[in-house]
Amino acid sequence: MNIPTVLCTFAIAIGAVITIAAGSVRPQRMPLLVFCDVGQGDGAYIRMEDGFDAVIDGGRDGRMVSCLDQYRYPDDSSIDLVIVTHADSDHYAGLINVYRRFPVRYTILPSAGSSDASYAEFRALVASHSAVMPPPQLGDSLRFGSAVFRFLWPGRETKHSQCLHDRNSCSYVHLFSYQDFDVLFTGDVTRKQLNRILLNNVQSLEVIKVPHHGSAGGLSPQLVSKLNPQSAVISVGKKNPYKHPDESIIRMLQGRTVYRTDSQGAIIFRLPRSPGQAK
Repeated sequence: MNIPTVLCTFAIAIGAVITIAAGSVRPQRMPLLVFCDVGQGDGAYIRMEDGFDAVIDGGRDGRMVSCLDQYRYPDDSSIDLVIVTHADSDHYAGLINVYRRFPVRYTILPSAGSSDASYAEFRALVASHSAVMPPPQLGDSLRFGSAVFRFLWPGRETKHSQCLHDRNSCSYVHLFSYQDFDVLFTGDVTRKQLNRILLNNVQSLEVIKVPHHGSAGGLSPQLVSKLNPQSAVISVGKKNPYKHPDESIIRMLQGRTVYRTDSQGAIIFRLPRSPGQAK
């Protein structure tokens, strides 16, 4: 495994494989994975050496745009890919300002949305500003240059009505891979879904994004042992009313490096460069 440099700021074999060319080639620079400090919500940003970039969720307010302004390449005026893991406002509402600010090439929306009027407005905004891709299924992969997103959940047998009733359980779970660096994005799924599918599909990670802001039902000791992540990131707000992260999750992750956005701000992983790239 390739261990990335981490900075903290204080303030599958089956299924479809879709290859999409990145936008215009930009100068080769340092690839980063940033877990943005968006308060009580999720928001992450990936930028690659060839200029490809992606946003996974966007929190609830304008802090996602501030994160992008800080970490995107100065000459990068667009976003290549946005993935919305599920239709809870602390994952999508902050993206409204992202779409209003930046052109977005492709968007992946949840297969099941929300009956909330605000989500309907968000979908309309996305449709007018981006190409919306079909919802990925279990086993589907997206390849953008050297970056690969492999979707592990929801399964093909998951019922649409189930997702409307419980959006968290139908969050997209996907594995981002770059060279031998793997990070598991989990949205707000529970350990029931993770134990059901991931134990047989993923082994040994560099990073896991802890599900549901560190809520008690997100992980199991068996899953942590099997995945064996070097690092765990908890995206969580200060003094949140849900008392996230739960102490049981913190105990479960003992012996591993745990990063928290509520106490450390944005969590930044410097990814390994492609072979042959100048430092």
